[in-house]
Amino acid sequence: MTTSAAGPAWVEIEWTVLEPADRAATCPPDTRAVPYVARARGMAVDPVPGADAEIVTTTGRLVRGRIRDGRRLRLPRERHQK
Repeated sequence: MTTSAAGPAWVEIEWTVLEPADRAATCPPDTRAVPYVARARGMAVDPVPGADAEIVTTTGRLVRGRIRDGRRLRLPRERHQK
């Protein structure tokens, strides 16, 4: 049984955009053999490593995918206002 991490965390998720069978015939054979996977980083509430999660990115997008690994990532640096 997996347990959730303590509170919100900055995580990286991934999801499959295209399966190998759906890749274009013009792609090189080694590229066609693997799925096309997208990744995004954002804040997740109570993430469970390896589970599906919805995150909010720094641009405010809501993205759903599987959390890549159990480690928490460092928060992006805040820009200094002048």
